[in-house]
Order: sequence, then structure tokens, then C-alpha cells
Amino acid sequence: MPSLAGVPVAAAEFVLEAAAGASTSGSARDIAAIVLWFDTDFSARFCKDTPVVLSTAPTAPVTHWVQTVLPLPAAVPLAAAGSAGEGGAAARIVGRLSMARSHSKHRQLDISVEYCGQGAAGEPVTGQQVAVFSLDVIGD
Repeated sequence: MPSLAGVPVAAAEFVLEAAAGASTSGSARDIAAIVLWFDTDFSARFCKDTPVVLSTAPTAPVTHWVQTVLPLPAAVPLAAAGSAGEGGAAARIVGRLSMARSHSKHRQLDISVEYCGQGAAGEPVTGQQVAVFSLDVIGD
């Protein structure tokens, strides 16, 4: 895992595209936020009596954990599946999400999202944007 000033940083690149059938009108939709969720595996190695996976995915059973919404500073118009690039809308959103433990609070995460809209041939259709968030434990 890479680190920044001695703090481990987790990072992943992502590509977001409209799912087939996501828009019945065939027009672009503004993507104004990214939603994060996670799975925690309490495996047989650590929980021999009752191994379980707890997830905050929208399709998983509800747990005491929640999803995280990261509002973007500039929305990206994303074309409906099959109509990429029409009207200046992006065919996909590409980016990189990075997380690190905060220097100031032990139970806080600092999250950075760098993203831009791309056309069907990979050309940029929006400028590069950066959003920085601090995710803290409620009541901490």
C-alpha cells in the first residue's frame, strides 16, 4: 500500500458508465455525486464460530453501517447507454479515488476524488475536477 508522509493511502481508479436501460428518454443525466459502500469480511480466520460478510451495498441487507455520498463540485452530463457523446455529454466518467487516515483525527478518513468526463473515443469532454472530503465517525 502506498503512503503519503508515512500514512498508508488506498487508491483505486474507476470508470462509470450509464447502465443499459438506465434512462428511458435517451437524454443525458447530470451525475452530481458518487456513492461509496464497502464490505467487511469477518472470515473463518478471524470469526471461527460465525463467519459473516457485512455490506453497505444498496442491494445487501441493512446493517448498522451506512453508505457515503460524496457530492461533486461540478456535475458531469453522462449520456444514456448507446447514445454516447450526443449533445456534449460524456460517454463515461473516469477518475481516481484515494483514501488515507487523517493526520488530525484517528477515526477520520481523508478522501480525494479526481475525475473528468470522457467521450466515446476517450477524449476529454469536461475538465479535470478534484474534490476533497473528510469522513468522520458520528459522535466521535
